Amino acid sequence: MGIRLPNSTNYVHPDESNLLETHRAMGFDPDGRPVLRIDDTSLQHTSADRAKVSDYEVVFFNTFQFDKEDDIWDESTTTGGSAAHDADAREIVMTVDGTQAGAKVIRQTYSVQRYVPGRQLQTSYACVFGAGVAGIRRRVGQFDERNGFFLEQIGDELAFVVRSDASGSVVETRTLQADWNQDRLDGTGTTGITLDMTKRQIVYFEMEWYGAGLCELKFVIDDHARTCHKYFHANRQELPWMGTPFVPARMEIENVSATSGTYTLKQGSSSNVLEGRTGKQGISASVSSPITGTTLTTANTWYPVLSIRLQSGRLNGVVLPRYFQVATIDNTNIFYRLVRNATLPADVVAGQNGPQPYLVVPDSGSTFTEYQTYINPAAVAEGDQGSRLDTGFVTGGGGTQIKLDDDVQFQIGRSSLGTVSDEFTLLVAASGSNKDAIASITWIEQR
Repeated sequence: MGIRLPNSTNYVHPDESNLLETHRAMGFDPDGRPVLRIDDTSLQHTSADRAKVSDYEVVFFNTFQFDKEDDIWDESTTTGGSAAHDADAREIVMTVDGTQAGAKVIRQTYSVQRYVPGRQLQTSYACVFGAGVAGIRRRVGQFDERNGFFLEQIGDELAFVVRSDASGSVVETRTLQADWNQDRLDGTGTTGITLDMTKRQIVYFEMEWYGAGLCELKFVIDDHARTCHKYFHANRQELPWMGTPFVPARMEIENVSATSGTYTLKQGSSSNVLEGRTGKQGISASVSSPITGTTLTTANTWYPVLSIRLQSGRLNGVVLPRYFQVATIDNTNIFYRLVRNATLPADVVAGQNGPQPYLVVPDSGSTFTEYQTYINPAAVAEGDQGSRLDTGFVTGGGGTQIKLDDDVQFQIGRSSLGTVSDEFTLLVAASGSNKDAIASITWIEQR
């Protein structure tokens, strides 16, 4: 019989320690030993064993409420693959034909996802995989062709995969469900839950990089994030566990060698959450057009004045435009547009009419960004101006620095599955002819 201590609600078992302070293990270390915590085991913890009591910041989310969100998600389909918006379920149905080997659908975000060292990243995806079928492979996670982490289903097997090019070539570490080191969700674990991939799931990952951080797979079931597997890297390996943490959110379905039939992967909402507030986001960088100006030949007509984009060899860089300025040398009234991926005149040799070649931003340190200026460019028609991110006007004598909204994601993305940078361009139209426009852009590079 337990003993009640005077003036206490604690019980002491004759053969055990204080029951209030000793809690059932909620997980296991890599050697299979129970992990005991002295605090409330309903709390979530960081990999440094700190209870998560800090605020958090949602740095990415989507819902597919009305369409495929083509301004956020890039898409590639191979013969026999397609993706369509389900207006009733508010999701994307990715479909492959089982009769065509190689049929594939890839959907990934244009922007790499942000990561701040010292702040754990939580990324989650609502999805329906469907029953496992031999020859059909489904993946969901945060990854590209060279780095990342994802849940993979092929046939009846589920695996948690980490992909890295830190060795100079792409290497995958794959752990099957039967070998998950926390709860396999096969009915035999501490929760007694059996995972059913034909039902809607919230697949949940936690990671910190540092090259030696933790990467963890969870499923949100019955109001709890159920930890399934943890990859431990510190004190275990020499190389970083993945080459870079700056990778896109991504989903894939592929017919590797299936029998006839139609197979789907349903993509729902997703989000990325950073523990704590981001605070310092990176290093400031800036560039301006030539002080002699860009000629705006015809009044009330749009001309490019300044453009920026990611360098071709640094497409995983995080660049966040923050401020810009526009004016004419003689301070006339102007209109401006900050646009993404306008169709601009073709590049020509510096010194001729038209845009200059792209140049790397001069910087004493590292930079992800390059820029283009214009001397006497051709006008840009309304239909060629791409996506308009910010518009407005500056009255005579202006040139005030214009701040982009902190709550809006202005990160420079990539198309063609991460191989081509977006271009951000400042377009200017003046109320008079033959005006000379000047502009500048300031951004943050998260290094």
